[in-house]
Amino acid sequence: MTQIHVYVNERSIIENFCRLLTKTTDEESHVTGSLIDSLKDKEYLFELKDTDFSLIKSEYATACEYIHGGKLLEGSLVYIFEESVRNNWTLNEVNDYYERVKKLLKIFDKMLISEYKEYVDGCFHRRKSLLEYLVGKETMELLFK
Repeated sequence: MTQIHVYVNERSIIENFCRLLTKTTDEESHVTGSLIDSLKDKEYLFELKDTDFSLIKSEYATACEYIHGGKLLEGSLVYIFEESVRNNWTLNEVNDYYERVKKLLKIFDKMLISEYKEYVDGCFHRRKSLLEYLVGKETMELLFK
C-alpha cells in the first residue's frame, strides 16, 4: 500500500469520527478545519489535552496535503507519484506512523464513549470485560464517571 492510500484511509477515518462526534452527516457539512475545531469545544468525560487535539489536527492536515496537494506538491507532482510508487517509508517511519494512528484511535475512542456513554454502555451491558479488552481499562472506566 502506498503512502497516498494510507493517507486517504486515515483522512476518511478522521472525517467519519468527526461527523459522528458532531452529529453531522456528509450531506449537511463537509469536514473542515472548523468542524474539527468544534471538537475541542465539546464537553468530555476526560480532559482533552492540547497535545491530543494537535495530533488530530496535524494528522488530518498531513492526510489532506497528500490528497489535495498543498505545500507537498509545490515541487513536482511526478516526484510525489514516484515516491509513492517506490513506497520509501523506512521501518522507523512506519513504526512512528502506526504509533500516531494508535494514539489517534485511542483519543477518538474516549471521545465516542464520552459522547455516546449510554449507547455504549447498553451495547456492552453484560460484556464490560470485552469492552475493556477492546479499548483498554482507562477508556472503559469513562462509562462509570
